[in-house]
Amino acid sequence: MRYRVDSHVRDKNFWTTVVAFPSKDDNLNKAHVRYLEARLLQLAIAADRATVQNGTSLPLPRLSEADAADMEAYLDEMLVILPLLGIGMFEVIEKDAPSADRLHLAGKDA
Repeated sequence: MRYRVDSHVRDKNFWTTVVAFPSKDDNLNKAHVRYLEARLLQLAIAADRATVQNGTSLPLPRLSEADAADMEAYLDEMLVILPLLGIGMFEVIEKDAPSADRLHLAGKDA
């Protein structure tokens, strides 16, 4: 992880925050991490709540059915925790939600 963060510090100036999710027993391998990264990118693009500057659509790595299910469960846990950290860019906002369910800010600095 340190190599990846150092690489982003050196080469990319659009990010300001790092959130790391550990695994118990070091049981995440490179294919698992690539799977999670590709799925998060898919979710961010689908939610359309932030500008995704990664122009490359990552293909999902081939995982066994069991590994893919484990990663989807891991992803579900991540998606519970991220909003608690103030990161809501993966949550889809219903466009047809009643206006009472939406937050509306008005004013000069809103």
